[in-house]
Amino acid sequence: MQIIADLHTHTIVSHHAYSTLEEMVAGAARANLAAIAITDHGPKMPDGANSWHFCSMWIVPRVIQSVAVLRGGEANIVSYDGEIDLSPADLDFLDLTIASLHSYAIQPGSAEQNTAVYQKMLRHPKIDILGHPTDPPFTFDYESVVKTAAETGKALELNSHALRKNPDAIGRYKELALLCKKYRVWMTVSSDAHVSYEVGYFGPIPDLLDELEVPASLIVNASRENLNRFLKERGKNIPEI
Repeated sequence: MQIIADLHTHTIVSHHAYSTLEEMVAGAARANLAAIAITDHGPKMPDGANSWHFCSMWIVPRVIQSVAVLRGGEANIVSYDGEIDLSPADLDFLDLTIASLHSYAIQPGSAEQNTAVYQKMLRHPKIDILGHPTDPPFTFDYESVVKTAAETGKALELNSHALRKNPDAIGRYKELALLCKKYRVWMTVSSDAHVSYEVGYFGPIPDLLDELEVPASLIVNASRENLNRFLKERGKNIPEI
């Protein structure tokens, strides 16, 4: 399966990453991608961006080096009541918002707590993608969360960076992908790149999706048509990619 956009990447604004925005876009160009989303961490990550970063993203050009640039962010889920570390004002400036559980920002909860907060995120009007949900130690009820994604039209992420760190998790990726196939739920395939040389690296995930006979129509970033449709469904007022 071809992937035409990388929708989860980090620049040196997240200090544990190693490349500038311009270098990340150059990495996308080298990988022949149509688009890249810049999605730095929210402020509850120990080295995350402050809110000024997100409300200033309107200055980032829409196209750099022939690559469409989506202005995004990765919000940290900071409570099991569904709080995140980006304000409504921050979110209004973003084209794409990922919400993720990170053990640096919240203590891992029970499977019931994790399931409930993922469902809250999927019902949040400004959240577009659930980031690396298969990442341990945040266990959850996969089917319940996938059903909520089906109700809300949101996307669940298959994250190659997390899989490289924990290759034994491949079974969880299969389980999630098959449930998304069953319930016709959007997925994204992302590098979660922290350096420009990782942009567009999706590891075994595209081949896994082909092996599982997941239709490309369910993968947000498998085509320009899919990506534009997803952004339009999410009410994004941005130029077509």
